[in-house]
Amino acid sequence: MKKQKGLTIEELKLFAANYAAGQESARSESAAAVIAEIKADPKKFAEKAGQVPQIVPFLIDQRLIPKNQMMEYYMKISWLEHRDVILQLKDYESGKKRAGSTQPAAAAEVEDTGKTEVQLKAEWKTEKREDGALRLLSYKGTDEVVEIPEKIGKAPVREIGPFAFSPAMPRLESDRKPVLERIRQITLPEGIDTLGESCFAGCLGLRQVSLPNGLGAIPKRAFADCRALESIELPGHLHSLGFEAFCGCETLREISLPDTLTDFPLESELYGRPASRAFVGCKAKRILLPESVRTLGAYCFQYSEISTLLLPDGLEELPKGAFYCCPRLKSLRLPAVAGAIGDIAFYECGALESIRIPGAVKRIGGAAFSDCKKLREVILEDGVEEIAPGAFLRCTKLEKIVIPPSVRILADGIQRWDKVFGQCRNLTIHGVPGSQAEEYARAHSLWIKFQPI
Repeated sequence: MKKQKGLTIEELKLFAANYAAGQESARSESAAAVIAEIKADPKKFAEKAGQVPQIVPFLIDQRLIPKNQMMEYYMKISWLEHRDVILQLKDYESGKKRAGSTQPAAAAEVEDTGKTEVQLKAEWKTEKREDGALRLLSYKGTDEVVEIPEKIGKAPVREIGPFAFSPAMPRLESDRKPVLERIRQITLPEGIDTLGESCFAGCLGLRQVSLPNGLGAIPKRAFADCRALESIELPGHLHSLGFEAFCGCETLREISLPDTLTDFPLESELYGRPASRAFVGCKAKRILLPESVRTLGAYCFQYSEISTLLLPDGLEELPKGAFYCCPRLKSLRLPAVAGAIGDIAFYECGALESIRIPGAVKRIGGAAFSDCKKLREVILEDGVEEIAPGAFLRCTKLEKIVIPPSVRILADGIQRWDKVFGQCRNLTIHGVPGSQAEEYARAHSLWIKFQPI
């Protein structure tokens, strides 16, 4: 028979039965026909495999099923009638020892992606690292669903270079930008240990990314402006997030950070100060911070739509602008060990209605809660020492604040917009007689009342 014609269904059944019985070699003419047919059209061959599931052990032994075609096989093969075949496929997909024959592979030149070394080299621009592994510099293919190969030839792929998939890559050819913007899904193999800055930035169509569990860091602007990204499972060994890592991910709804994460590195400056801005402009309603987090970078959740926030007890402080202008933030629990609330930390959090600040917080920064228009009640526990100018400026609905005698610094700034409680016309300060709280209330008695406790 001629290879280019492929095998009929009956011929394929006969070959599968003979191969399973050890009567057919992986180097036979029939085997060569199967290999040629699946290389020519992997998706079409999946339909034929649905009619002859017995061929699957041969395909697995010869590593002929591309991982991006696994779903086709699951859909075509009946689970009820061929449960053993489905289980073999699952083992193959998960990387476990392959079931079936131990005959030598006749298709060793085909990589896990179902493409030859020649095809992969045509699709990827690479360079070798000092350890001999490959760094992917750019993607030259046209697929909307991209599976990054574990290796190209004999060299393992270990790193995604800066701007590798980004339509914002410097000196990118004009016809490549729309191709990169159309990518919908990217799967990274477990061997990847490093991502370059802005590696996926601006991939407007990207909805799903599978990251390797061993990845330790997500760098600066790695997924910035991936506006269609709906969800992402972060690696279990992640220890840091770079500047603007998920900035502008408008469709990302929930973020769960692993308990290996300890900090948000301050890789860049904003307004002359170190900043993180890891989730700026992110539309996530919930952000789950693990107990392992000790520091948050400045402006890390600026302009996000988070509504509920539980901060870890080990957090050392809330930095400047951490939740600047988060208009949906309603519920907030501050940890007892936070050393300070930074300037403009909760500026313009327009949905925040009440807050209790533990005594471990020694300082409430300038304009920390300024323009929180729905804030009605604030309770400061004993131990708080300083309330900076403008801390509650323009909190126009603020009716009650409890100020303990531990507060020693409570004074307005020089400018009229630096008043601690500027434009708080319905405010009653609850405090101990003779304290700094009473002194401040008496000095502003035209619009602030004092209630002894």
